[in-house]
Amino acid sequence: MSYDVAIIGAGVSGAMVARELSRYNIKVALVEKCSDMAMGTTKANSAIVHAGFDAMPGTLKARLNVEGTAAMPGLCETLHVPFKPIGSYVVAFSNEEVETLEELKARGEENGVPGLEILDKEAIHREEPNLSDEAVAALYAPTAGIVCPYELTIATVENAVMNGVEFFRNFDVTAIEKNAQGNFVLKSDAGEIEAEYVVNAAGVFCDKVASLIGDDSITIIPRKGEYMLMDRAVGDKVKHTIFQCPSKMGKGVLVTPTVDGNLLVGPSAVDIDEKDDCSTTADGTNGVFKTALRSVPSLSTRDVITSFAGIRAHSTGDDFIIAPSEKDAKFINVAGIESPGLSSAPAIGLYVCDMILQDKGKVSEKADFIPGYYAEGTQFGDGLMYTMPFSKSTEVLYYNKTFFDANGITVPTTWDEMEATCAKIKEIDPNSIPLGYDSESNWFITMCEQYGSDYTSASGDHYLFNNETNRGFIKMFREWYQKGYLTTQKLYGAYTSGLFTSTDEVKSYMSIGSPAGATHQRPAADANGEYPFEVGISTIPQLGNGNNKVISQGPSVCIFKKANEQEVVASWLFIKFLTTSVDFQAEFSMASGYVPVLKSVADNEAYASFIAQADGGKYISALSAKVCLEQESAYYTSPAFNGSSQARSQVGALLAKCLTIDSSLDVDAEIKKAFKAAIEECEY
Repeated sequence: MSYDVAIIGAGVSGAMVARELSRYNIKVALVEKCSDMAMGTTKANSAIVHAGFDAMPGTLKARLNVEGTAAMPGLCETLHVPFKPIGSYVVAFSNEEVETLEELKARGEENGVPGLEILDKEAIHREEPNLSDEAVAALYAPTAGIVCPYELTIATVENAVMNGVEFFRNFDVTAIEKNAQGNFVLKSDAGEIEAEYVVNAAGVFCDKVASLIGDDSITIIPRKGEYMLMDRAVGDKVKHTIFQCPSKMGKGVLVTPTVDGNLLVGPSAVDIDEKDDCSTTADGTNGVFKTALRSVPSLSTRDVITSFAGIRAHSTGDDFIIAPSEKDAKFINVAGIESPGLSSAPAIGLYVCDMILQDKGKVSEKADFIPGYYAEGTQFGDGLMYTMPFSKSTEVLYYNKTFFDANGITVPTTWDEMEATCAKIKEIDPNSIPLGYDSESNWFITMCEQYGSDYTSASGDHYLFNNETNRGFIKMFREWYQKGYLTTQKLYGAYTSGLFTSTDEVKSYMSIGSPAGATHQRPAADANGEYPFEVGISTIPQLGNGNNKVISQGPSVCIFKKANEQEVVASWLFIKFLTTSVDFQAEFSMASGYVPVLKSVADNEAYASFIAQADGGKYISALSAKVCLEQESAYYTSPAFNGSSQARSQVGALLAKCLTIDSSLDVDAEIKKAFKAAIEECEY
């Protein structure tokens, strides 16, 4: 088996390199000596996304930490991995330690860390009332966060494989040779792999792997850290990650929430001889807990549910080693990736990828790179069903172009403009209902996203939509409804497309709905094939705050668990054809109105001809598809979890209910009651 690049080690660093390389038309292998990914340092660390103030300016640690932390929220959102930007405190217990905080702040600012602030005793105890009374100040870093490192790694590897990377487990590289073509040959008991480039991301074993090509320049000291995981009952003891002032052995013992709602305490820092010694000791865990009590005295060992240890790959140079080997420029070491390795991982992936591409030259990007599959809004049953996007739809604004042109009306691009447009239409045609919206739930979720307010979460407390921002836009749309500006499917009693295409006295002049229903937004033609009005299509209105969001939905194909393995394989091969065949994707899109999931379909000759004939009459499906493709960068989906379908139903019903609240009542109070009731209906 021959590859352009072979990556040794499927921890978070190797995973990120693999994903970045999967964007390009090169062949990549990811090999791991263990039975699965994330089995080394990645699975047993603090799960902290560091802000970047600790590393010395000018080091790779400093640069890549800041870059990686900046990228982490967006990456986690794309890969549907839990991430919480909770911020961190470095706590000082004396005036001498306050000086350390000032040094860290200055260092962080030099590194480019935003928002650093030293808080006084009153401020920190106001935010963290369980902190020790001995704490006199803290360095606050708002960009710090928490993540699940193994979920991140699993999702990253899955995405890399999705984009063509081949993953080999139980592949322990025991020898590396060069063949006649000048390529590396990685040998193991499981077989051989040939590659032009090798990335050594083997964690604590990086020095051993480098030595296989005669590179003895790397020395990795295994540094063990022991942790204690505490029950969710005390998961809210602190809101932020709490550090003590660092020492030469590391960032010290921390106390932090986890993304799953537990509390994590640790780690110790002991240099050991054995690189796979992940045992815990009474001395180690007791020392960790005793030190943690200095930060949070109310902690109790009664709340500890387990302990564990992880090994960090400490290098003698005290910086990341990310560079071509002096023995061979096509052998790239990614070594000494200790803290802040997890935080830096997204940037490490880019850094190594760029290194290889610059050396290799003339490598094109894949037209159909998939950043991450959209999480579909459906219910899942404990691993019983697997879905893949088959085709997509999003919402667009249909408008009566003939009427708009005749009356000098401009198509609204913001919700403020929409209100003004509705008012103008109402003046011209008092019997009209200017706007129809086919999906109340989509409307509610879309507004949450545009405002940047909570709707739901894929982890933790799922139902988050009862908040002031959401109640505010509901109240605004209620006022529009009361003025006769709009209606919805539930309130109209049918799809509002029927109101839009109507030639009766009561009609609408705008309709928001799916491109898959474009033909239903076109009025019936007469015997001569003429339409009573031309339909225009545009993107849905936005807030005008730059946070443009459009909901993305559409059908998925599913594989159900079967006893017959052949059926599963056959199903997978069929799904692979449906989702990767450009010709089929083009044909299906043209026939259905749905948007293809492959970007390269846009270059398909038949599909390009289809889009070119777009108009607001006979070829209205082509026009809607064209508009959808133009707004791709704004697509988003709501998170999927067991109960997410129920949440969608609830918010849709909630919107319709709130629009009709009697003006003689206390509207604000009634809206609050309705939101509270909807949340309660979601809980089960």
